[in-house]
Amino acid sequence: TEAQSSKTKAELAKLLQNGETRDKAKRQWAEQEVSLRYALNSLQSRLQMLQELAEKYEGYYPGVRALLLAAKKTNSPVSGICGVMAELLTVQSGCEVALDAALAGSLQNIVVKTEKEARLAIEYLKNNKSGRVTLLPLDAIKPRENPNIKKVLSMAGVVGRGIDLVQ
Repeated sequence: TEAQSSKTKAELAKLLQNGETRDKAKRQWAEQEVSLRYALNSLQSRLQMLQELAEKYEGYYPGVRALLLAAKKTNSPVSGICGVMAELLTVQSGCEVALDAALAGSLQNIVVKTEKEARLAIEYLKNNKSGRVTLLPLDAIKPRENPNIKKVLSMAGVVGRGIDLVQ
């Protein structure tokens, strides 16, 4: 009767309200999905752009870029390149700024396996008028010892030798 009818109307109103709440939640989720898809597309585009810049060695000195691009080519006269110092070094956390300041332009020096490969790389740059570069042949690099190293390492604020702060 009337009590039962009221109860049924209340249940129906509750169901309609639940349906509206569910529909509102669906709309919010749909809006969030669109927003996240937009953000994902934006990040994917940025990643693609950065990968293309890295593949073309944008930001490197002309000679460095020329050698690295030449080394990628099949049958290239340039071989034995290990990489650029900036790519080869892994810096201990907290020392990045200090080592960046200490190495500066040297971060674009190219490490090669042998002096012979360094000479061929220089010849390639000259023949193609592609710029200049500093090459570090592994078979010719000799470590130097500083006779004052213990004194320097004991000074206030000195964290350590640069060579000990990188891998």
